[in-house]
Amino acid sequence: MNRLPLHGVRIADFTWIGAGSFTTKLLADHGADVIKIESRGRMDSLRSSRPYKDGISGINRSGYFADRNSSKRSIALNLKTDAGKELARRLIATSDVVANNFTPGTMEKFGLGY
Repeated sequence: MNRLPLHGVRIADFTWIGAGSFTTKLLADHGADVIKIESRGRMDSLRSSRPYKDGISGINRSGYFADRNSSKRSIALNLKTDAGKELARRLIATSDVVANNFTPGTMEKFGLGY
């Protein structure tokens, strides 16, 4: 079996909404190990976007969210806690790329800036 071109590349994915999630989806589809990091308090807005499977809304039922996040792994962290920040730092330390599409300064507010 042939390996995909990005096999062995790990991406800590802090993106949300359309463009960021789609960009990291393309990387995952080409073999990168993409780990989507969300907060339970503020999940990706795409989770509440139509269409929903069987027309029933729910956080794991959005076809739009599923389309933008296929081929990824996922974890929910509370970045307002020390434990959540420490887990995020460990994921970042073992990643080749950190992707986010927050407004400037947000990663720094979480204590996760460059």
